[in-house]
Amino acid sequence: MARLHPAHAAAPPTHQSGFVLPLAMVCSLLLLLSTTSLQLALLQSQKVQIAQEQRSDDDDLLVSAAHATAAQLLGRYRCLRDLPLSAWSGTARPADCPAGLNPQQLMRTELWGRAVEISGWDPESGATSGGVLSLRLADGSGSERFALSFQPALPLREAL
Repeated sequence: MARLHPAHAAAPPTHQSGFVLPLAMVCSLLLLLSTTSLQLALLQSQKVQIAQEQRSDDDDLLVSAAHATAAQLLGRYRCLRDLPLSAWSGTARPADCPAGLNPQQLMRTELWGRAVEISGWDPESGATSGGVLSLRLADGSGSERFALSFQPALPLREAL
């Protein structure tokens, strides 16, 4: 009679062993790569959003500085409205300028903790109508040109 040895009968085929571990490793590697790419996409979108908010803040700051400068050109510094920016630093001022007027105070404005400088003022002919005001942030992060008009949009009438 022939005897069977248990060692030969119980041995599994060698071509099917060990497929679960490599499959698990490949799946975990794919999950790791996909989560990493999602995190990078999220970080990039946050970076773009922060840059847009900074640009919007800079624009708001420049518009506010333009309003403040226009108010100054209608008020105490109205005598400088007819002169281009290059003439503001000279010692000769129009006769209607107040004594001790310092245009350097107008040329640099501090708003929201940031400095804004006038980089240009080109009055239109008939300077009471307005001109082109160029402003820049002192840190160099932005600049803008504004067309200012000193004429009221609607004529004012006296109420009867």
